[in-house]
Amino acid sequence: MKQFDYLDIILLSVIVMSLTFSGVYFYFDKSNSTLTETNSETNGTCGNSTLTETSYCLKNQLSEFYKYNLTEKNSEYNLTRIKEVGAVCWQYSRWYKDNLINLGFNSKTIEFFGNDTGHEIAIAWTYKLHGGSYCVLDQLDINCVKLGGLTKNETN
Repeated sequence: MKQFDYLDIILLSVIVMSLTFSGVYFYFDKSNSTLTETNSETNGTCGNSTLTETSYCLKNQLSEFYKYNLTEKNSEYNLTRIKEVGAVCWQYSRWYKDNLINLGFNSKTIEFFGNDTGHEIAIAWTYKLHGGSYCVLDQLDINCVKLGGLTKNETN
């Protein structure tokens, strides 16, 4: 498993502090989930692209079988079952995370707790010496931010 370095920690700290000041409680997924054929399926169609392009490619794949199904909130994470009956946010965020890691990106899930409910998203990031980007993947919503410092010829 990839070790975090100081740029990873700085990026996550900025995100965490922003969310903390908004009054949201959360925790990072600490599971050591391993990628399996049943839970990761990018099959190369989203590879060799920037983080932003990859995130939107994965969203397009997910939209082919996406069905929000609240009755599945306590079900095990299993791609076959997700495709058959649907899933909730935590299962979709794990799907994003597994596929992003499989494609070589840094990715974690974060679960938020409000007054009466919870929600889980995936965050992925990449960086270069003077810049990079991060994406928040929330079911079928993707938000990516390019960080400063990249020259015109560099990609992230």
